[in-house]
Amino acid sequence: MLASALEIVIGATLVGCSFFNLVDEFWSGMGAALVVVGAIFLLRSVKYHTNEQYRNDVDIQTGDERNKYLSMKAWSWAGYLFVIIAAVGTIVFKFLA
Repeated sequence: MLASALEIVIGATLVGCSFFNLVDEFWSGMGAALVVVGAIFLLRSVKYHTNEQYRNDVDIQTGDERNKYLSMKAWSWAGYLFVIIAAVGTIVFKFLA
């Protein structure tokens, strides 16, 4: 919860600085995104701590071996594809430069 509250404070600070023209549009957009993400995570955390059925479902989902296996399989494929795409992109951009 503390991390979510910190994200909201940092995001609100960035948005507030944009109103006084201290930062450009990129940082104000980043601040708004941080506020939204922090609020969503804060609401999920509050729901986890107050709703016993939701907490049970989340605990089962994160502790299930089948879900862990599928998650690790997805991470491995994503890693392989990233390395291959980055290598091909590096070669292509080297020839274009």
